Amino acid sequence: MTQLARGIAGHLRQDRVKRFGQQFGWTLSSRVVAALLQMVVLALLARGLEPAGFAYVSSINVALLVVVALNGFGIQRQISYRRARDPNDERLPGLFRRRLRYTYTSAVVWLAATVALALVFDDDRWLAVVPATIWLVAEQNTQVWNSIAIADGKASQMMASFLFRRVPVVLFLVAALVEGWDIVWSWSVGLALGAVLAYLFQYRFQEPWARVLVPRRDREKVGLDLGYWWSQVGEQMRDLDVPLLTAFVDPVVAGIYALPARFVRPMNMITIATGSVAFPRLSRRKTVWRTELLAGVAVGAAPTVLIAALLFLAAPALPLIAGDAYAGSVTTMQIVCVATALWGPCSLMVVFMQSRSDQATRAAGATVMTYNCLQLGGVVLGGILGGAPGAALAYVVGQALTLVTLTVLAVRYAAPGRPEKVAASFATTATAPEQAN
Repeated sequence: MTQLARGIAGHLRQDRVKRFGQQFGWTLSSRVVAALLQMVVLALLARGLEPAGFAYVSSINVALLVVVALNGFGIQRQISYRRARDPNDERLPGLFRRRLRYTYTSAVVWLAATVALALVFDDDRWLAVVPATIWLVAEQNTQVWNSIAIADGKASQMMASFLFRRVPVVLFLVAALVEGWDIVWSWSVGLALGAVLAYLFQYRFQEPWARVLVPRRDREKVGLDLGYWWSQVGEQMRDLDVPLLTAFVDPVVAGIYALPARFVRPMNMITIATGSVAFPRLSRRKTVWRTELLAGVAVGAAPTVLIAALLFLAAPALPLIAGDAYAGSVTTMQIVCVATALWGPCSLMVVFMQSRSDQATRAAGATVMTYNCLQLGGVVLGGILGGAPGAALAYVVGQALTLVTLTVLAVRYAAPGRPEKVAASFATTATAPEQAN
């Protein structure tokens, strides 16, 4: 009986490792493809716009992402957490309907704001981003569906989702450069079309409650865990650096800073892939040893660190890609690469803390929000004193302080243990039943 039990345990362990490898492989490859396509989009935008114009588009993109973060209240992460622990959790439909109501609200606010700004300032550039209203609705639903797919072990759906979302933007921008179309209009229309295509592709895979288009009001109130929201908002607040540099320093300086800052940012998707796959598994575990935490963060962040190093070396080629107007971005990009290497482990520390408890989630959210607010002030001050390189240096200092603080907090929520106990925990987890849809 002992040998039989060991054989079954070994088989279950191998099966779990195989499934985790498949999940991680699909998620990682999807994120890499998305990152590469996003870098192409940024290069095409830079080719078609002067630094000040690039700063404007970058600021609009940040505004869209901030709207998504602000009106979500962390519900997407809640859905992922509850789906991972219990696919039939009765709170899931209510959470999705509430998220959908916020989605529609944000779209209406965006539409009204852009039209009003166009009329007040008599500036057609605001009308050019009206199509992003469609993106706000479709993209937010797609993001929730992707988190459900990962929790259900169906990460293979993400590859097509990212291709549908990114390829139309690339095609519209290429056509704009060849045919002389307006770059901003082409970008926003491509965003809207890609989001709709991805939505239509994934719609058929969803549960009936996740295909709702008109959310009814629930009699029972669905509680919100604002700890998740703090982390999400805090993360997006970091990207307000370009709008603030545009407003308080100089649009050209903002554009010189924005290109490398946004060009390197998609590489973070690799670390996000690790975190998104690890989160459901961590959520099912009662104990994570400190040795596991530190080793997992080091391994998970290694690809981002490696790519950041390669981009650091490739920085002199940036003017060849974007044009001579961005020759001043080379030094800035090399400094930003250091910040990117620090961002990777920060992200994974936050994911770990979100999987532990409400208290840990709130601590992570408060840390991210506080330090990113301070970092924004530092970036503006650095931009005033040292231009784009000065802003980038402040960015690095902010990320370093965030990493140190998050590491100290995360270690407190991990269990101390010797290596043999860590090995035993792996064996126990491997033989435990896994929730599946």
